[in-house]
Amino acid sequence: MSSIGIFDHFRIWFMLGMNDVRMRYRRSFLGPFWATISMAVTIAALAFVYSSIFKIDLKVYVPLVGISYIVWGYIATSINEAATVFIESANLIQTSNINFATYIFRTMLRNFVFFLHNLVLVPFIYLIFDQKISLEILLLFPGIIIFMLNIFWISAVVGFISARYRDIPQIINALVQIGFFVSPIMWRRSQISDHLANFLDWNFFAIFLDLMRAPLLSETIESRIWIVSLISGVVGTALTIGLSQKIKSKMPFYL
Repeated sequence: MSSIGIFDHFRIWFMLGMNDVRMRYRRSFLGPFWATISMAVTIAALAFVYSSIFKIDLKVYVPLVGISYIVWGYIATSINEAATVFIESANLIQTSNINFATYIFRTMLRNFVFFLHNLVLVPFIYLIFDQKISLEILLLFPGIIIFMLNIFWISAVVGFISARYRDIPQIINALVQIGFFVSPIMWRRSQISDHLANFLDWNFFAIFLDLMRAPLLSETIESRIWIVSLISGVVGTALTIGLSQKIKSKMPFYL
C-alpha cells in the first residue's frame, strides 16, 4: 500500500462514502437528521432516568451524557463497521484491483459524516445548559485525527480476520456493547473505586472516548491518553502498511 495508491483512489472512496450517506436516507424527508433527532431523544431519556438514579442535577448531567453519547456513537459505529469493511465491498474487491485502503476510507468517511450530523446537537447543549467553551475545544481536531489513525489499522486487521472468519463481526458487536457499560459514558471515573478506575487505563474504549469528549466538555486530556492513543495509531498503521500486500493478495479468496 503506497501513499500514491491511496491518493490515486481518492475520488473513488470519496464518491462511495458519500453515496453510502445518500443511499441510507434516500427519499427521507429529513435525511440523515433523523439519526440526529433519534440521538437527541435517546440522550434526553438517558439523562432523565440516570440523573434520578445518581441524584445529579440535569444541568450538570445532560452535557456529560449528551456529549459522551454522541462521541460514543461515533466510536461504536466505527469499530462495528470495521469488522464488515471488506465484506460489504466483496463484489468490488473480487472484480477490481483497487487498493484495499479505499474500502476502509469509504467506511471512515461515511461514519465521520454521520458524526458531524450528530455534532449539531452540541451547540444546543451548550446554549440550553449554559456550558462555557474554552480553547480546549480546539484539541478535538487532533483527537479525531488520532482516532481515525487507530480506526484505519483496526479496520484493516479486524476486517481481514472477519472476512476469513465470519463469526468475528458478532464478537466485535458484543464487545462494543460491553464497552458501553464499562466505559465512563453514563458515569464519571470519580464515582468508582480506585481499583476499577485503574482498569480504565487499559480500556481503549475509554481512551478513545476521553480523546474526543474532553475537548467538548472543556476538560484537559491526560498526557497518558495522548501517548497511548498516538503510539497505538502510529505502530498499528505501520504494521498494517507492512502487511498490506499479504492482505491484498488473500482478501479475494476469503470473500
